[in-house]
Amino acid sequence: MTILAAIVMIASAAQGGIHSFPSESSSVVGSLGFINDEEIGWFWSVGRGDMVSESFADPLVWVDRAIFDFAVPTNVLNNEAQVDWDILINDVTIGSFTINEGFTGSVLLDLSFAPIATDGGLYEVTLLVTNEVPGGYGSHSLAYAGDYSHSVELISVVPAPGAVMLGGIGVGLVGWIRRRRVI
Repeated sequence: MTILAAIVMIASAAQGGIHSFPSESSSVVGSLGFINDEEIGWFWSVGRGDMVSESFADPLVWVDRAIFDFAVPTNVLNNEAQVDWDILINDVTIGSFTINEGFTGSVLLDLSFAPIATDGGLYEVTLLVTNEVPGGYGSHSLAYAGDYSHSVELISVVPAPGAVMLGGIGVGLVGWIRRRRVI
């Protein structure tokens, strides 16, 4: 019967919105900003405040998961340099990543975190550089358009109705059995 008690909330369902990010609507701080019709950058400086940020209207009351899918099309970092990034939603750090010398291609990040409430129906998503690449050691760009991936999916994970019911039955059954002092 203890197995029934362990089967609480085993399934969940998710809801969320997919948004283009970065996009032409993003606020960009980099040495150049919008490089061309597909790339933003050049990113390498915490001192300058390098970042990409954008607000999204989303019907979710809170989010506790975000899936980022973006690309690094150009990377001219050298001498083993890297650019470290923090990811924030509504000024709360939810994760981080690093772009190392020589890396180009897609970045897929699936992050779970404590629930973050909406701010008047808006979520502010920010990628923020957290280190300083020495002068002459290069930088990299991020894609915001074209054939490159560039999205964020904001998700609220909620228990599936069946899981709630199964959990309730299990807890009730264990309580009934304990009263009979079988367990």
